[in-house]
Amino acid sequence: MTAQKTSATAAVPADTPAGEMPRGFVEREQFNDAGGLSNRAGLMDGVLHGEMSSFGPDGKLLASAQYDAGVLHGVLRLFDEHGNPVQEANYSRGLQHGLTRVFVKGRLLSEQRFSNGSLHGESVSYSEAGEVAMKQNFFRGEVEGEVLFMNEGEVVRRSQYRKGLLEGETLDYDRDGAVVQKASYRNNLLEGPLTRYWPDGQVMEVLLYRAGKPVGKPRRFDSKGVELRDDAKTSLMKRLEKLVKG
Repeated sequence: MTAQKTSATAAVPADTPAGEMPRGFVEREQFNDAGGLSNRAGLMDGVLHGEMSSFGPDGKLLASAQYDAGVLHGVLRLFDEHGNPVQEANYSRGLQHGLTRVFVKGRLLSEQRFSNGSLHGESVSYSEAGEVAMKQNFFRGEVEGEVLFMNEGEVVRRSQYRKGLLEGETLDYDRDGAVVQKASYRNNLLEGPLTRYWPDGQVMEVLLYRAGKPVGKPRRFDSKGVELRDDAKTSLMKRLEKLVKG
């Protein structure tokens, strides 16, 4: 059970009907069984207004938020039991608007931008080392345009999106920045040739796709660009499997 008090002359019990709340601004505090402060909130005419804060049993801040006439308006901050940030989000009239940052054990995990409650603008995800792992753009809640996947600061995949779906060319890179695979998408399905490359840039394999399904057999080439016969293909694939398996 929690005790309550306000800065007004009369206490405001939790079960007080909305119509019987004191008029004007009051600050209400709630306390846990040990007497520690668990919640502090401002109310204007009975609804949340101004700053609201929640605290853990040890007194550490767990949440703080800004309200205006009962709706979130301003910055919302959430913390774990150790005091590390969990989320920091901006709100306007009850909707996420502006930058939102998400944390894991105090480490920044992502930065996202919102407009009137929908993802809109650049979104960035980070690795455990704090490096950029992915960059993407949103338009009215859907991924739009180029998406970059990164590892240790280098781009490993570059994709194109339209209205939340893969649309256009996707390129995969090795650690030296050379293209190792190129594919095309339409409505989130593979469409057209999927091409793999040798480290020197020569074509290794080409397989045609239609509506996400392979058409025919793959064409394979040696590192000099010579197309392989079926028996040579088998030998090549065995060598590749051996290299992969070590």
